[in-house]
This record gives sequence, structure tokens and C-alpha cells, in this order.
Amino acid sequence: MTIKYNVIDQYNFENVVPDANSDNLVERVVSAIYQEIRTAEYANLSVTGNGSLMVDNYKESIAVYLVSSPDHKIKVVVKSHDGNILGRVQQTFKNADSITTEDIRRLIRTAVKRHENKCRMLVSAA
Repeated sequence: MTIKYNVIDQYNFENVVPDANSDNLVERVVSAIYQEIRTAEYANLSVTGNGSLMVDNYKESIAVYLVSSPDHKIKVVVKSHDGNILGRVQQTFKNADSITTEDIRRLIRTAVKRHENKCRMLVSAA
């Protein structure tokens, strides 16, 4: 099952978007995606095969996975992808409340930068 957050309809486009300080971790992730990728019109929330949550915008090639562990830690995995080229970064946090919107934004920027660097290396090798 996928829930679609329509960023343009749900939030005033001129005021900065979903609540970055929300108690809801998914809201903070949606906010981070929108703040880092201003062209993102929506974000999908899905449950993956292994039971983790995925918040993504397929059109903008960004996905944020929220993976819980038995000791209540949360691993955040961010992937920036385009075909076979992948920029991936992850960080483990002590709990969901310790993850800020700024943490997610930093991980998105790092994943996108790694993806761009891989693309540049392929172009320069050609």
C-alpha cells in the first residue's frame, strides 16, 4: 500500500512546506525531501518487503528508507538513483525522536552528491 503526500496541494507552496518540527518522523522526511528538491510535487509513503518504511519521490529519483532494529534504533538509508547509477548513504540514530529534518536533509545532499560524482566519473571515462 502506498500513501501519496501531495506537497503542492497539502501545503502552501510559498510557505516552507510540511512541518519540519513535527512529532511525526514521516512528516519530517517529507519536509526534508521538499526542502532539498524544490521541484518535488509529491512524496510516497510505502512499506517495503522487509517491513521498513520508504518515503520517496520516484520522479526526482530520491528514496529515504526508515529501518527499525530490535533495540529501537532507526537506520536511515537515502538513495539517489538514476538507472544503474546509485548514490547511497546511511546513518543509524538512537531513536525516531532524535532524527531531525536537518539530519535527513544532510543525508539527501550527501547521497545526491555521491550520485553526481559517479555520473561525472562515467562521463569522464567515456
